[in-house]
Amino acid sequence: FSLSILLNYAHDPFILFVPVFFAIGSKYVFTFEGRHVFNPALAGVTFSLVLSSGLITAAPAYQWNGIDSMSVFMVMLALVFLLPQVKRGALVASFLVTFTLLTALRAWIMRYHLPFETLFLGTLSSPAFFLFAFFMITDPATSPPGRRAQIKTGIALAVVDLLFHIRLSYFTFFYAAFVIGAAKLVFFHARGMKR
Repeated sequence: FSLSILLNYAHDPFILFVPVFFAIGSKYVFTFEGRHVFNPALAGVTFSLVLSSGLITAAPAYQWNGIDSMSVFMVMLALVFLLPQVKRGALVASFLVTFTLLTALRAWIMRYHLPFETLFLGTLSSPAFFLFAFFMITDPATSPPGRRAQIKTGIALAVVDLLFHIRLSYFTFFYAAFVIGAAKLVFFHARGMKR
């Protein structure tokens, strides 16, 4: 469901099977001790954006028709139903606070090229951003259960996202989460080999 919301595949509806293939395949290929390391939707989006040569792109903002109402709907849904169940509040809070501060910094640096409000409010009110922050990174199977690890992961996501902004502009938080997941996968396997 999230893949169909986050991606644009206007050429043919069957193209949506490509990100679904990446999402399901990642659960069986990128594992450690029988558990998948990447959120399947994250893997589907990231591999599709990187490997499809523009055939699959991120969904444009105009597809949402009422961005404000959609964002409020997703945030309320997450706060009422999702976060109490998955217990990843520290992860979401640390990511949102750090990401907001770093987005403000980025908007201030770019203020002569782009109005501060455009970058700051446009980034923080995007439905794709809320899907990422409340539904993708909170996956209990791929996110840390401990409070301290959640805070570190949330901060790391925002910092790596900022680093990606040196070269890229759009949907860098997907790439940041993928890089952190890949680092975690390499670390788990290296530690396992050492043992």
